[in-house]
Amino acid sequence: MDTTKTQIIQLSGNLFNRYGIRSVSIDDVCRELSISKKTFYIYFKQKKDLVNAVLTAHTEEDIRKLNKLIKKDNAIDNLLLLLQHIKTMMQNQKRHPALIYDLQKYYAPILEQNKCLYEQELNKIFAQNLRQGITEGVYRKDINIDMLCVFFCSRHTTGIVSTIAGNIHHENSQSVLDFFIEMLARYIMTLEGWKYLQEKVACHKNTT
Repeated sequence: MDTTKTQIIQLSGNLFNRYGIRSVSIDDVCRELSISKKTFYIYFKQKKDLVNAVLTAHTEEDIRKLNKLIKKDNAIDNLLLLLQHIKTMMQNQKRHPALIYDLQKYYAPILEQNKCLYEQELNKIFAQNLRQGITEGVYRKDINIDMLCVFFCSRHTTGIVSTIAGNIHHENSQSVLDFFIEMLARYIMTLEGWKYLQEKVACHKNTT
């Protein structure tokens, strides 16, 4: 990607996170980068195109991080890393309420497009994890992978987790993650897998 275009996308993403989208103008971006509007319009015809580029870059970066996670360890360790990554993403969204508000109100189609892209990739990664776990003998052989992927990767499930965090545990997101891990684990794991998970949990508690 062209260096100037990359700089525009990165700077705009930082400004959007800090101030929201509506509060950041094309003039603001050009001034921060010391470029002319003529240069800006070489890469983006309008602000909507810039918003799409920023959100797409963010989504693609999240997907790259997800794919790195699944190549490290066994299925259970990978699952824990995957869930931890999702928790971090949810926490990051809460840190930028103005950005999320503007996306939902003014750029809903772009937001929806990127959510679908992320969910499709998450679905693939989770399905791969389930198959890995079955092969390793730590997940049950009779789980319905397709149905479980629809449930796990649905934004409605994310909404339920957010509701639990907001109404019960508030800022204690680790308690919510532990609850979700246990619920999922009790359904998919064999006795061997459950024992391994318990050992991981106990080891984590001893080191914190």
